[in-house]
Amino acid sequence: MCRISARLVVTSHNRLDWGSHTTTGRGDGVVPSATGSSASGYRRYAEVYDLVWKAAPYDRFADLCLDAATRAGVGVRRVVDAACGTGSLAVELARRGYRTTGFDLSRGMLERAAAKCRAMGLHVGFVLGDLRAAPLTESCADLVVLLNASLNYLLEPAEVVAALGHLGRLVRPHGAVVLEPLAARFLHQGYEPARHLAQGAFRLDASYELMGDLLVERVAWSIDGHEVVESYCQRYYDDEQMEALVGAAGLVVAERRPMYPALRVEPARGRTLWVAVP
Repeated sequence: MCRISARLVVTSHNRLDWGSHTTTGRGDGVVPSATGSSASGYRRYAEVYDLVWKAAPYDRFADLCLDAATRAGVGVRRVVDAACGTGSLAVELARRGYRTTGFDLSRGMLERAAAKCRAMGLHVGFVLGDLRAAPLTESCADLVVLLNASLNYLLEPAEVVAALGHLGRLVRPHGAVVLEPLAARFLHQGYEPARHLAQGAFRLDASYELMGDLLVERVAWSIDGHEVVESYCQRYYDDEQMEALVGAAGLVVAERRPMYPALRVEPARGRTLWVAVP
């Protein structure tokens, strides 16, 4: 349906109440996908997402993912950023010269991602789509990345297998998928400073409740007098379960790489990159 190139081309799509959209390869438009779910991931959170992740070292995230690909013997030119959010990692990769595209379930996230690219004059394509039905063509990338425990928002193992199978389909035969599952540390300890933020008129408070293997996050934020409360749920898969899910998707775990101390910041402790190959 779509190809990674200087311009993303869509042969058919749903409008999904978007109005008129075009894509020019410079982040000027967001392409709705025929396979994307109509669910509204991260609803209004897109409005403040970049404030929450303002200090995140996306340059180092890119370094770690590219290094993991190199260690797996992958020569990288084309990258897909799955569940790309507001596109900060995609922007960083494009800035380095990689042919990059991203997809996400949230329209608001993608609109902000496209705006970043317009402001920087970068050629990045963004597509509205679901992890469980990745909206890009087979073998369109050398490297697919899926960070920030995005996979764990899929609450059923069958959904995880479907998503991983689609991500594996996107990489060429000698490519790699680099993903970051939810870390056990964040079930029991978390990172307290990230739960309470105050920046000018922006306030955020997050709380977490563990219900069996489900982590329920409640986020309350306010900005300019507007208050919003949203809840999200993730399912924890331990290492044995993750390896089985990766295998069921037709992939092989090539390496598990701790993000710390390569990324020497406190939130990286306990987080691991999984490198999977076809």
